[in-house]
Amino acid sequence: MGFLQGPALLPVTFPEPPQLDVVPSCKWLLSVYSQDILARLEDIKAHITSTYGSILKMDSTKKITKKLAGTAKRTALWLTSVGNEHGQILISVLTAQEGAGLDRMASDLVKRYEKAGVDPPVALYVDCGCCAEAAETTKLQARFSGWPQLLVRLDIWHFMQRLALGCTTNAHQL
Repeated sequence: MGFLQGPALLPVTFPEPPQLDVVPSCKWLLSVYSQDILARLEDIKAHITSTYGSILKMDSTKKITKKLAGTAKRTALWLTSVGNEHGQILISVLTAQEGAGLDRMASDLVKRYEKAGVDPPVALYVDCGCCAEAAETTKLQARFSGWPQLLVRLDIWHFMQRLALGCTTNAHQL
């Protein structure tokens, strides 16, 4: 109103507003979004597989597999993941038994580091199977044989649990 009542040389007229466009349907929006994702799929894969770390942590859990539903229900018992020092997951595998399928996961992770030309990690923290007598090689050291300098150690959480229980063995001496 203030604009209309102000001094002007010519009378002010406004055009009618344009007609509103029809809003696309939900199916159309999902279709366009899916096509956009598929067009960038190689970039997304490259971004996901370009995550590395110098300190790794490997852990297995049953909690995730209990949440599987539908046809996937009861197809796996363990989820084993390897993460880096920033908490990013580098690789995961669903298995029917603990330990099964980990050889392939480990060899694929070693190959991924080699193909990228990234320095191998210096330490791997795990919840079990980390320690052996000086002359022995653990299963994990054998799995990650592509990284001969890799130190396999018990992670701090499981060390605290064992310490609290008073666990003193040759492998985990206090």
